[in-house]
Amino acid sequence: MNSTGILKRVDEMDNALIPKEIRESLNLNSNDSIEIFIEGDKIILQKYQPGCLFCNNKSNTIIYMGKHICIECLEEMDNT
Repeated sequence: MNSTGILKRVDEMDNALIPKEIRESLNLNSNDSIEIFIEGDKIILQKYQPGCLFCNNKSNTIIYMGKHICIECLEEMDNT
């Protein structure tokens, strides 16, 4: 894990801001969703990327009838 050297405090409304430099480096834009994980005593933020409805594969997905489905599952559905 790399340290950025940036410190932020949790404000009186229990919020912490993600610095602009970090948002830009992760291509995180306004209204993007993030996932929050806890690993031991660490909080991990990750840009949300929806996975396949069936296998949760996060690569090679398309939106099919409003749902994220990977190419492999779509091909398997077509073969049945």
